[in-house]
Amino acid sequence: MAGDILNKFGTSGQTLTISMAGVVANAGRESTAVDNSTNKWVDAQLVVKIKTGGSGTSATGMVNIYAYGSVDGGSTYSGNATGTDGACTPTNMVQIGSIAVSANATEYKSAVLSVAAAFGGSLPERWGIAILNLTGATLDATGGNFFAKWQGVAASYT
Repeated sequence: MAGDILNKFGTSGQTLTISMAGVVANAGRESTAVDNSTNKWVDAQLVVKIKTGGSGTSATGMVNIYAYGSVDGGSTYSGNATGTDGACTPTNMVQIGSIAVSANATEYKSAVLSVAAAFGGSLPERWGIAILNLTGATLDATGGNFFAKWQGVAASYT
């Protein structure tokens, strides 16, 4: 009997742990890695929200979003990631998106981004993101003004 292969979505609005409050210009930060070994999501759809600081934001500023992963159970991560929330320069990571910013003290949200795109179309067993502040200024210092939310995507045969 013929059937359909449809998208199956995991829990919506899952939060990545990444502390972006007060990150200075030209600095980056990585999230805590997501363990994908149980759910085995093929992709994760991601949205990032940031808020610029009160002054100094460049009219042509950017916030770049990168992905990192592990193929050895989290012993080694791509780029120079460690798998924990902390300072990070996203070297040798694949950029999956960016947020254009142009004003001070303003919230901006990314497009819906595919994390799997960084890995050739499917998520590794463990993955995370890194964010680089290229706004020209320090980001807002209030932690609640930032988030990185994701939702797992798999295929379902019906």
